[in-house]
Amino acid sequence: MLSEKRPESPHILFVTQNTPFLIGPTDVPQGQVWRYGLGFPFQVAPRLAGLICNIRGEGLGMADAEVGLDVMLFDKIMEGARASAAIPIARMNEMPAGQTDKLQVVLKYPGSVGFVPLGAKRADGSPHPHAGTGFCLVISVVYQSDRLNPAGASSGVSPIHGVVDSWCEMLQLAFDGNKIAITGAEKIDLKHRPAACAVARGGMSAGFGDGDDLLMACCTGSGGVMSKDAHVPGVVRWKHDRKGWYPAEFFPAGSDNWCEPSLTRDKDGTLLFSSRSYRTGLAPLFALWRSTDKGQTWARCFEADYGRTECPLSINRAADGTPYFAANARINPDLWSFSPELREKGGGQKFGRARLSIWELNGRRTGLLAPRVVRDFFDSPDFRIGSEASYWRADHPVGNVVQLADGRWHSLLAYRVIYREKHESSGKPRPQTGLYLEELVCETEGIPEWRF
Repeated sequence: MLSEKRPESPHILFVTQNTPFLIGPTDVPQGQVWRYGLGFPFQVAPRLAGLICNIRGEGLGMADAEVGLDVMLFDKIMEGARASAAIPIARMNEMPAGQTDKLQVVLKYPGSVGFVPLGAKRADGSPHPHAGTGFCLVISVVYQSDRLNPAGASSGVSPIHGVVDSWCEMLQLAFDGNKIAITGAEKIDLKHRPAACAVARGGMSAGFGDGDDLLMACCTGSGGVMSKDAHVPGVVRWKHDRKGWYPAEFFPAGSDNWCEPSLTRDKDGTLLFSSRSYRTGLAPLFALWRSTDKGQTWARCFEADYGRTECPLSINRAADGTPYFAANARINPDLWSFSPELREKGGGQKFGRARLSIWELNGRRTGLLAPRVVRDFFDSPDFRIGSEASYWRADHPVGNVVQLADGRWHSLLAYRVIYREKHESSGKPRPQTGLYLEELVCETEGIPEWRF
């Protein structure tokens, strides 16, 4: 008699639900309201982590008005962070509009970060030649200045409308044991770069080490960085020379014209890749690709509907090496619609972001286990529920594994929480708005991401 096959047990035991890690920066111009949003955790040194923190402008009359980036160093999670300790690395600015006397506004959007921590060693125990250095990508987008006039701009304006120019900038970073600093900056000229160097956008994951190099999910293309259709998602191998880090090779992965790619390493050393799909009128899918040759070629593992909404997602690994997806879940996974009834129960099934969840990969990497909720605004005592819950959003999840002050390796998941009624920023953010940082606790001890 054949025994019944038991379902796989998850390796991630639970996920914390912390208060905001960061709420808002301290250097806010008079009359404006800024809040932290997206976050990219990375290792800076032994027992010290960093967080690239995106800043969004509230009440500027348009959706997704991102005004800058900070970097925050920390060695504990629960205590949160002091915004006064954040180091500014990018801020919105004004520039002349051609030969006129008008001004245009340059907003600053998050890219991603790659860093070799100070004190890192190679596999043979020798010092890593580039320890204490890395880079951060910043997306600059130029808008007409009246786009930031709350009285003149229509609500819900997408950031791809009214764009005058855009580019990707690479900031060289260095940590000397006391502070992290920008040591160089370069505007990436997409039209005059070879394919390997035409990095248009970063992805939804931080870069990680591969020998003396760094690997990172990015999109390349010769068009502007806001031209979604011109982008090719894949993996960039970054190398280091006397000038700093630079994109050396690009390996396409996934499907063309998909965006916001993410990359992680599986327990056996193979690479796992995913990106955000656009399927008009159809349910969004989880898609996973696998590479056994360090990203040069890719094979699709699966592409299936596991109940996510049409929102950003990322592939990550937990501290014990377990790979997992993070994304927004549909309130009813079996339904795919945008009916008025469902809109009252989750911001609609298509674009709802009121429930953030994680899905572990199964052992064969051919599918996903049942989801585990990270944040659900329909079941949160700190947030009002009912029809208003659909206006809360917990989105743009980015995970990484870092070593903190206790010497243990922690699996972190950063995401933003915002309140946006009818897709409009009111300028008066709720107290819960900010950057959140959770820990995914596993049943076994963490696997070191770096050698020290």
